[in-house]
Amino acid sequence: MTKWAFKTVNKEEVFAPKRRTHLEALLAQEAEIVERKATSQAGAELPSGLIAIKKIARSARDDNHKAVIQTIDFHKNNQILLTGGFDKVIKLFNLRKREEDANFALKAVKSYYLKGLPVGKAKFLHTRNEILACGLRKFMLSVDMTADRIERLSSAGFTTSFERKIDGFSVSRDEEYIALWSKEQGNIEILDSGSKQMLFELKMNEGCSDAVFSDDGRTLWSVGNSGSICVWDINTRRMSSMFQDHGSYNTTCCDLSANGTYFATGSHSGVVNVYTRARDGSTSHLKELGNLTTAVSSLSFNEANGMMVAFSKWKRNAVRLVHLPSTTVFSNWPNFKTNLGLIHSASFSSDNKYLALGNEEGSVFVYNFPHYNLPKGSSSIDK
Repeated sequence: MTKWAFKTVNKEEVFAPKRRTHLEALLAQEAEIVERKATSQAGAELPSGLIAIKKIARSARDDNHKAVIQTIDFHKNNQILLTGGFDKVIKLFNLRKREEDANFALKAVKSYYLKGLPVGKAKFLHTRNEILACGLRKFMLSVDMTADRIERLSSAGFTTSFERKIDGFSVSRDEEYIALWSKEQGNIEILDSGSKQMLFELKMNEGCSDAVFSDDGRTLWSVGNSGSICVWDINTRRMSSMFQDHGSYNTTCCDLSANGTYFATGSHSGVVNVYTRARDGSTSHLKELGNLTTAVSSLSFNEANGMMVAFSKWKRNAVRLVHLPSTTVFSNWPNFKTNLGLIHSASFSSDNKYLALGNEEGSVFVYNFPHYNLPKGSSSIDK
């Protein structure tokens, strides 16, 4: 027997812990991208009028989707974001600051092919290192990022409730519940986030356009395609209140601010309604915004409750940033130099510093708000 036929293996090598992949290391990071030594203005109120904003990154052509980016979501570490589209692909991008020139880079670090599911919406489930996705089908897919495994979720309990597809879903902030809905029907299915099994069903009298959980997860707000706004008590599984969206007969989307103070809706006509909520739970109409002229595709608040983004996928550069609490639209962005295309998806990072946008060409843009990360007195206005 030749001397080279066997290799001596040390005990330390056999029992050494498995090295984490690059993706696992990125997901575990909680560090901020911008230097920690910077004096943050996150606690100061965001000024109205002009917004300090700067484009810091765009996806490379080779990393773009081969279809419209229908969904985008930041991971809680603010360095990873996901995108998804009808090309049945979910991509994970890493946003980082280069050491050599201090500029930002946006690089695709992982792609998942979701066989049979053109992706309409996808979100991180942070407590489980999981991605949940739905689209043009009656089932959902779960992506386990740690095990690198994709699982089909097609419980008869909720797939029989939808005729053709699941249009959207919302996850409670504590990631205990998932709400699924269809625009064709008024069924809203509430699932357990861990087991993905249906717990109970809520029923609107019209198709559900969108829904969002309150900060504490105790209530669910849903909007119907005829303008009804329903507030549901998750504990009692009953509707606690209902009212008509101000001046709207076709509400398309909604969101609730992190502190529960503001509720906003978008309509087919392009009107955005902003409501305020009192401590006793009552809701009053605050303002009607008519800055978009085509159907509002989606809207969302940032975590600091100082800004809202609303956009329409039907017109180029149809994105508006709304200041809170003044409910006025920032006048300097987008401007004649801004070239975003048709925006189909948007997401704020949880630290409020970044806004990611996805367009019809499969490209991702990332903007930074210096108010939330630069030393006091610094400013950067995107022209």
